[in-house]
Amino acid sequence: MVIEQNQCFGGAKCKDVCPWEIPQRQSGVGIYLHVLPGFMGNGVMYKCDLCNERLKEGKLPRCIEVCPRKAMLIGPRREIKKEADERARAMNGFIYGKAQNGGTSTFYVSPVPFEQINKTMRKKPGQPDVKRRMASTDPLGKAVLAAPALGIITAGALNWISRRKEQMKKGGGTP
Repeated sequence: MVIEQNQCFGGAKCKDVCPWEIPQRQSGVGIYLHVLPGFMGNGVMYKCDLCNERLKEGKLPRCIEVCPRKAMLIGPRREIKKEADERARAMNGFIYGKAQNGGTSTFYVSPVPFEQINKTMRKKPGQPDVKRRMASTDPLGKAVLAAPALGIITAGALNWISRRKEQMKKGGGTP
């Protein structure tokens, strides 16, 4: 799938249906700036298109061309499948993409079974189940965000108390 940058309004439907959540939104760019310049937020969806313009010229995508390990290949599915089978056999490994998700246009070869890799992942795509290194700072971050609101509330309460004391001194209220 190629995202047409000059037609995309950034609705993110492509991300919603992508099992790997690959397309991402780039805000502040796109056709909507010309159509609705006051509207902020949508932008354009982006993802790797395997250098589609280079492919049209008969060239390889840059990542494939420059990879010193030849980790990625592109070509007819049966040829790539044959190469994936050979690589998996050589490492006594596993292939993802033959039947998974209906058979994908991309094959992944791994020395580790994909079921084992999946067990280390949260059920939501794209979020590994690892402890965030900065998780312990969350309370401090929340306090910093709450400080202005707490300051306004405190100032308002002190102002009310001060006015109430003045009112009491003037005899305008009950204690």
